[in-house]
Order: sequence, then structure tokens, then C-alpha cells
Amino acid sequence: MSAPERWLFVCSGNICRSAMGEAFARRFAEDRGIELHVESAGTLGIVGEPADPKAMRVCVEIGLDLGAHRSKALTTEQLLSADRILVMSEDHVRAAVGLEPGCADRIVRLGPLAGMLEVDDPHGSWFLRPYRRCREEIQRAVTRVFDARR
Repeated sequence: MSAPERWLFVCSGNICRSAMGEAFARRFAEDRGIELHVESAGTLGIVGEPADPKAMRVCVEIGLDLGAHRSKALTTEQLLSADRILVMSEDHVRAAVGLEPGCADRIVRLGPLAGMLEVDDPHGSWFLRPYRRCREEIQRAVTRVFDARR
């Protein structure tokens, strides 16, 4: 039996977008009986912080719980072990390749899969609408990544 595929979601702080991506991919895989190891990290080096409260709130709306999430800094080890590195922006591509040049062929840009250039960061918005839009973009993109696995 082979080891489960490993996915790594990457954003800036690992308190919003990549945390949502990790939670959605994990649930999507569990619901479909797909064995998958999923984690997330951020390029800004923020460690141990909980998910953004508004990100948690919009995830609860669809049955995802980010309450146990704590931010992690992106590491070379994570990049080396990931089969797919799912990023939100070109800044994240540059950061990942800067840490580990050999990972470039495993990077998946989620923005184009959601119909846009990048998945914008809602962090700091006073309103829930940008968080919901971000959540929906990530869901759409991650669903396409899963569909492409078949």
C-alpha cells in the first residue's frame, strides 16, 4: 500500500486562506474516502496564532471548524515532503521556490482554478463578505484539483 498523497496549502500568515484550504481539503477527502495528508503554512513566519475570527466564522457556516488551527511558518521540510503545494498568489510561489527551488513543478496556483489571477487575502476586512468570497474561491479551486486527480 502506498503512502497517502501530501498536500501543503501556502498563504502569507497561515491564519486565513491556507487554513481554510487545509480544512476544506481534509473534509472533502474524508467525505469521499480519499486518503490524503493535508497541512498548511505561511510565508510570513507567524507561528502559533489561531485562525482569523472571521475566517473561523465563515467556515462554521459550511460546517468547518478552524478552532484548533495554529499558524505555522513555511519550511523547506514541508516543501520537500509535499506532493502538491497549493498557493494563493505569485508571492507564495516566489517564497516557496526561494526556500526550495526543486518544488516548482509541484506548485498549484489556486487563483486560476477559481477563475482569477490570485486568491485575495480578506484578512483585515471589517466585513464577512470578502471572507465568504475567499472561502468560495478556495472551495471552487480545491474541488477542481480533486476532480483532476481522477
